[in-house]
Amino acid sequence: MRKMPSRLRAERKKLGLSQKEFAVKAGVSAKTQTLYENGRRLPDARYLNLIAKEGVDILYVVTGTRSELFLSTAEADLLFCLRRLDDHVPRALTEFMSRLR
Repeated sequence: MRKMPSRLRAERKKLGLSQKEFAVKAGVSAKTQTLYENGRRLPDARYLNLIAKEGVDILYVVTGTRSELFLSTAEADLLFCLRRLDDHVPRALTEFMSRLR
């Protein structure tokens, strides 16, 4: 668990949030967020659930292994919308996006 605080900090920074901003989204105080990132306290399931909704890869934070199936909330919303379209639209979007690379 020694590396968990640094992985949590890295995920927060990846989102471009300060400790205070991240703490608000996670439903904790800035002091509690600091304790988590310093390894002086372990986060609970409620906290982990809330930060997962913000786009944090919880499997990575806890184990150090990136989740290949992990989707942020925005990515999941986009996928949900995409799946509701007629079959020809996702194919056209895929073709268009492949040309952007």
